Amino acid sequence: MEKLMGLRAVLENFKRTGFLHHAHLLIGRPEELAEEVAERLKILGDDVMLDFFDSFTIDDSRRLAERQARRPRVGERQFFVLSIHVISHEAQQALLKVLEEPTAGTHFFLIMTEKARLLPTVLSRLVVLNGADDGAHTGVADHFLSLAPEKRLVMTESLLAEAKSSGNKQRLFDFLDSLELALATVSEQSARQIFACRSYLRSSGSAPKLIFEHLALTLPAVDKVLK
Repeated sequence: MEKLMGLRAVLENFKRTGFLHHAHLLIGRPEELAEEVAERLKILGDDVMLDFFDSFTIDDSRRLAERQARRPRVGERQFFVLSIHVISHEAQQALLKVLEEPTAGTHFFLIMTEKARLLPTVLSRLVVLNGADDGAHTGVADHFLSLAPEKRLVMTESLLAEAKSSGNKQRLFDFLDSLELALATVSEQSARQIFACRSYLRSSGSAPKLIFEHLALTLPAVDKVLK
């Protein structure tokens, strides 16, 4: 299934390196996609919990916080796959606290029809594994990684200027997601580096220019990664 290409990439990297981001978002038909995701996660042999919500409430967020604080029933990790159609702002604020400080070994996979339903603060905590503009973002990331460092810096300036003029910082997080997916199966160090940059970007007073210049100068070239 094309919508699961991003998931396959991060799970392949997880099996190879043991590294996995703690929160992910997939876009599609929630019930159908959630079951597919749960089946793929069960292969890992850890604890997988699948829940379906027509409307995810603040009480659901609180129950999730309590459940994820417990030890896995099987294995060393626990995966929560959440099929969500509608989620209130209040529920998202409560969910944000869970996403910011999850129990060790806990990973979340949210399945929704569109990411526009999520608050920017919540969305910035999630790695978006697919979406309607998935191919475009992946193509931009692949092109960026193929460039020499000096040309990456020029592209970075354009990316930052676009995000600033539109007032949409989420574009920067989307670009980090696409970079992480492009490198997921081949470079554990780069995946961890992008994870750290995402955290820095969320911090108040962060300097996006320095963060993206650092990535432009240090991420490996595509031809070197694929060897």
